[in-house]
Amino acid sequence: MINEELFSLPFDYEMTEEETLAYQLAIFWSKKVKQFFPEIRIQGNQLSKKGDPRKCSLFRYLIKMIRETRGLIEPEKYNYYIIAQLFIFKKNSDKNSTCYVNPSILTGKNAWKRWKLFEKYLDKLKNRQLVVVNNNQNDNELLFCKQIEFDLNFSKKFLSKFNEIIDYQFLIKNYQNGNIKKWLQFGLIRPYFVALSPTLSKLNIHNLGQLDGLEHTKSHELYKQFFPDDK
Repeated sequence: MINEELFSLPFDYEMTEEETLAYQLAIFWSKKVKQFFPEIRIQGNQLSKKGDPRKCSLFRYLIKMIRETRGLIEPEKYNYYIIAQLFIFKKNSDKNSTCYVNPSILTGKNAWKRWKLFEKYLDKLKNRQLVVVNNNQNDNELLFCKQIEFDLNFSKKFLSKFNEIIDYQFLIKNYQNGNIKKWLQFGLIRPYFVALSPTLSKLNIHNLGQLDGLEHTKSHELYKQFFPDDK
């Protein structure tokens, strides 16, 4: 479980936009590593619980990843880029019982090759909508639904620090005072949350990027589960 105190760190350390993106991706990386490789040690795959997170090797690798791929990948696709590395790395190392995963796999030429291979894989299966991102046949997942679920859960954890009930009044108030745009810019609330919100989706908030799966009934059902009071 992500420590909710971590959500305020970009403000506490006055992080740049690039650093804030790296910070949020570090949290995403740690969660996905546990899902893909629950048996491996977590050391090196999570942020330090104390001090400036920018000093961690995980953070530095993510900064390197962002700079290597700048202009080549839209920022909203970095979560998919991370999933691509873990997905293909797992498939290639299933027979290796001593597999050790660390964030260095996010950088370099091999990381880019894994991403392009994963893109081809997605293109073949996109029309079928069902995209397996876990090698366990008993736990197949919809890639887009899992990304939406992550965004909604992430956003709810942050917003619940301010108000237990996330409803129209709360969202409009924070939109009018500029908080919604600021929180979105710093990655403290996620694009799918804004796009699926009955309140916020009508306000023409930009910079959400290319979001897949918004038309699916399942996406809106997920939103209602996380934010039942936003109507």
